[in-house]
Amino acid sequence: MALARALAASAGLPLWQWLISDGVTPSLPVPHFNVLNGGLHATNELDFQEFMIASVGAPSMAEAVRAGAEVYAALRRELTSRKLSTGLGDEGGFAPDITAGGPGTGSPSLTARRKPRTPSSLTWPPAPAAAT
Repeated sequence: MALARALAASAGLPLWQWLISDGVTPSLPVPHFNVLNGGLHATNELDFQEFMIASVGAPSMAEAVRAGAEVYAALRRELTSRKLSTGLGDEGGFAPDITAGGPGTGSPSLTARRKPRTPSSLTWPPAPAAAT
């Protein structure tokens, strides 16, 4: 990091600009949302610690965050309608008492298709980040 800062300074550029390769348009990272917790992050029987969604293809950071928030809210409604807990796990995802293959494991995908204003193409489930 010190070398990168020194090289950027010697080039008269801010570090972020120096780090960008020629021909690459800078962009903000895609926000990811932890929507369901399991494993060591919750007291349920799920083996996977995190089920996440990512807001891909959103035209702005605000739209990306809105898309994720809408899925999160729709998942809360889905869990409530199934009389499952909407308590949160260690990292902010819901931690309902479900098992692998149980009623909640498909909920993020279902809610992405059901949410009224956000195209389902804006959210997708990346691979779980961790497993017990």
